[in-house]
Amino acid sequence: MADKENILPATVFLELRRRLIPVLLSFVVGFGVGIIFYKQILLFLLSLFDLKGINIVMTSSYQMFDLAFNVGIVLGLVILLPVFIYEFYFFVKPALRIKERKLFNKIIPFSMFLFVAGFWFGIKMTQYIFSFFSQTTADFHLGNYLDVSKMISQVLAMGLLTGLVFQIPLVISALMRMGIVKKEFLVEKRKIVWVILLIIAVLLPSTDVLSLVMITVPLVLLFELTLLLNK
Repeated sequence: MADKENILPATVFLELRRRLIPVLLSFVVGFGVGIIFYKQILLFLLSLFDLKGINIVMTSSYQMFDLAFNVGIVLGLVILLPVFIYEFYFFVKPALRIKERKLFNKIIPFSMFLFVAGFWFGIKMTQYIFSFFSQTTADFHLGNYLDVSKMISQVLAMGLLTGLVFQIPLVISALMRMGIVKKEFLVEKRKIVWVILLIIAVLLPSTDVLSLVMITVPLVLLFELTLLLNK
């Protein structure tokens, strides 16, 4: 009996290690691709911005190393996420009931879609903020300097974090479908949920009221849509 009890944790540990290896490899591959093609990725990101009146500058000869590292980290995390979800699902699958497996099968594609949508939304939102700022400075005939490292770091961080934040509706749906949280409770406490979403938006690397509103409104709409679709 004791031998069986020892075998079970060992088996789980071996399976967990087997599932973690592809996750780590996906990050390494994404990181390597980001390091190698960071110039092309940065040029693409910069092409999205029409920054009139703003000079994008480098303040250090070592900034290119920081930029390459940041691009590698973000691309590694972006590639890691779907692999992690896939491996996590098949790791817990034997312990799931049929109803829970069907729920996971429905949620995973939506999770990928929401992450991509959130990532793109974060980049476009940052683009709009920078464009609005550059237009304002141009209207007043003012010159401004923008550190390229801070700019790219903010763009990538915002894209990654908004992609993760856009998973909130799926988390809420899963909790409701599994009976952990009741829809009636969320409806009754919706204003508290709105405040929590606002706090989450504040914790993101937004730098002004406009970007804060642009993040909070979609989160609130996604929450309300989640309540509407989960009858």
